[in-house]
Amino acid sequence: MKKHWPLWATLFLLTIFLLPGLFAPLQYGDECIYLTIGNALRHGAVLYRDIHDNKPPFIYLLAAASLGHLWLFRLFSLLAVLGQFSLIYFFLKKIIAPRQIFSILLLGIPLALIFEGRVANGEIFMMLPILLAAFFLWQKRQTLTFNQAFLAGLIFSLGILFKAPAGLDVVGITLAFFWLLPKPQRRLLWPLAFGVATPILLSLLYFALRGGFTPYLRSALLQNIGYLSSWSGHSYRRLFGRTLLLLMLWGVLYWQRRQFQPFCLLGASWFLWALFGALLSGRPYPHYFWETLPSLLLLAACPFLRRKEIALPSLASLLLVLSWFSFHFWWYPQLAYYRNFIAYLSGQKSLRQYRQFWGQRCLANYRLANFIRQTVPDNQPIFIWGDAACVYALSHHPPVGRYTVNYHIYDYNGFAATLQALRQRQPAIIIKMAGEKRSWPALDQFLEQHYYLIHQNFVPDSIYRRFPDRWHNLGMSFR
Repeated sequence: MKKHWPLWATLFLLTIFLLPGLFAPLQYGDECIYLTIGNALRHGAVLYRDIHDNKPPFIYLLAAASLGHLWLFRLFSLLAVLGQFSLIYFFLKKIIAPRQIFSILLLGIPLALIFEGRVANGEIFMMLPILLAAFFLWQKRQTLTFNQAFLAGLIFSLGILFKAPAGLDVVGITLAFFWLLPKPQRRLLWPLAFGVATPILLSLLYFALRGGFTPYLRSALLQNIGYLSSWSGHSYRRLFGRTLLLLMLWGVLYWQRRQFQPFCLLGASWFLWALFGALLSGRPYPHYFWETLPSLLLLAACPFLRRKEIALPSLASLLLVLSWFSFHFWWYPQLAYYRNFIAYLSGQKSLRQYRQFWGQRCLANYRLANFIRQTVPDNQPIFIWGDAACVYALSHHPPVGRYTVNYHIYDYNGFAATLQALRQRQPAIIIKMAGEKRSWPALDQFLEQHYYLIHQNFVPDSIYRRFPDRWHNLGMSFR
């Protein structure tokens, strides 16, 4: 225990800071989508063919393994965070002293909180296998064999199957090992690349056999090209500029590679490509920066190796800060979060008051989900017009059609397919969210023909119930 005291102290502190996330209500949009899709998968839906999102499959499989429980999903995330900090510790263990390692790991804790480490995001899961493969390559860098390179590629691929930007981390790490570090064995690049490709090709084969090849290819890869431009009209132009800057900075690193320690070259090359991945979409979500956290903490060790190595971590820190403010990344309150949890834990706040910290919409979602569970038979599909994946997840009812939120219907032009699914399945309940400003005339017409509005006051949303079948059998019209 004493031998690894920096690791145990860090893991203890991390657990203390991340544990409140296991008690938080389900209100974070991405988690709601993951759990909604996970529920559909557990009941026989085929991913991408029957239910849609635009990420690779592993995050949804992990959500399915969580059995619809947010606390379990976030527990998996917490373990992934602890695993990453453990790997960073062992990365640094033979390079710098224990006290120096502890100071770096302590620096990582507030960064982990700022980068939304309490939430089960894809970036947290994808970086665990990426970091593991990088650590494995570093340990074997002098004696790397064909099979070991292939194994490293397989591990890398697991990260990509959680979220596609992990591929950029693979590029940055691979460039470091085969072009920056001394005595590169570039012939081993091929088995590593084959290892990366193998699980991805097998996943394509799997979905092809399940009838989901085209939706998988389109949803998880090709449609992300459009996703890059949907946040800002200038995304492609800015992306081109960032690409040129990345290549220029990496070129300077290659040109000056003999001036730096191999460990720092690895960290710098990795960080540049990870930062590019974090900024790929131009969206201001703090969890995107989790992709940069492992390489940034590794770079923080460089000044302890040689004083002149401070140039690389300094440049990395400057790039990160400039990126944060240039893209106007969001900031979530930290102290208020913990004060709210402590008040709930000590009995000063009720469960309702605790959830109210996340807003009235959070409370309304729980009321709405409870009504659905009491009204609609288990696992029967419903339809919600609005950004309401949280209601699907809380009620444990799948959506009619492939889409869990209406902005996916807009982004991927799913109107016709969704309307067809509504006509075929005619769910018992359709809900129009109060905050949804976009209209869909075809939905309004469908509601007029087959549904009536429930008069209620427990949520601000409009709830429609299907007319009883016997009314239709009498030939009555509801236009």
